[in-house]
Amino acid sequence: MIRKNSQSLRRRFRARGGFTLVELIVAIIILVVGVLGLASAAAVVMRQITGSSFQNRAAAIAQSRFEQLRAIPCANAVGGTASSGGVTERWNVQMLTRTMQLTDVVTWREKNTQRTVTFSSIRPCI
Repeated sequence: MIRKNSQSLRRRFRARGGFTLVELIVAIIILVVGVLGLASAAAVVMRQITGSSFQNRAAAIAQSRFEQLRAIPCANAVGGTASSGGVTERWNVQMLTRTMQLTDVVTWREKNTQRTVTFSSIRPCI
């Protein structure tokens, strides 16, 4: 009878599921690869967020410049440059037949690269 109980105990211990060392190492490697993938994706997202904030700022600067150029008579509108807070803009005014073409080039430094965005608009002249 003692023998029978010890055999049933052995069967119970063998029937229990467990992880081998190889399975554990494979699971850890998969987890590490996933975490590294998330970390690299987070870095890319942060770069894009930073770039988009500069582009929004550039669009606001160009819009402000266009509004200033629309507020003055066509004959008095001239090109020029301005710089503020690490952002440089260069605008150009070209007179066409009954219209004025406005171009604003906004440039800024983003880490080690220089980014440039060009905006243009047309204003009717009376």
